[in-house]
Amino acid sequence: MNALYRYYRHKLKKKYFDSKATYSLRLRNKPKDMDVKDWKYLVNLWTENAFQERSNKNKTNRCKRSMPPYTGTKSFARLRDHMEKFQQLKKQREEGQISLDDDAMFADVLGPEKNGYVRAYGLRKNVTEYFGARPTKIELLRQLDTSRREANERAQQIQKEASEQVNDVKKQMDEKLAEK
Repeated sequence: MNALYRYYRHKLKKKYFDSKATYSLRLRNKPKDMDVKDWKYLVNLWTENAFQERSNKNKTNRCKRSMPPYTGTKSFARLRDHMEKFQQLKKQREEGQISLDDDAMFADVLGPEKNGYVRAYGLRKNVTEYFGARPTKIELLRQLDTSRREANERAQQIQKEASEQVNDVKKQMDEKLAEK
């Protein structure tokens, strides 16, 4: 219910609240099916400095996270049990008892995916919105790994180019200083 209520308020703010308008214009631009008192409460809430600071802080924190916070329908206890099973399978593989690769062990631990639901993408997200077809967990993990690797390589390349440019500028400055 909390998620639905927050989503409802988000839609209201996006559609009816203009941050550049004056206070009186904001109050006049209320949804037809909403009580004036409720709309006034929301407008006051959205314009409070404390709310704005918290909102900006949360936006910044959301940009920093590397993994989405969704766990799906499983509890944290069940996820912990699955991770323990995964670690046991890795240990068995190291001891030579089984011959599964990481992808096969991961698929074995998590089980089959549910139709029409994309893990780690939040509420009301379906497979075709993101991929056009239904990829497997293993394909998604490989895509994620490839994307991370490419991003790291690009970051290293940019860092190397920047370092070279700094060295060139230093060299030019040293040459100009030596000429004087």
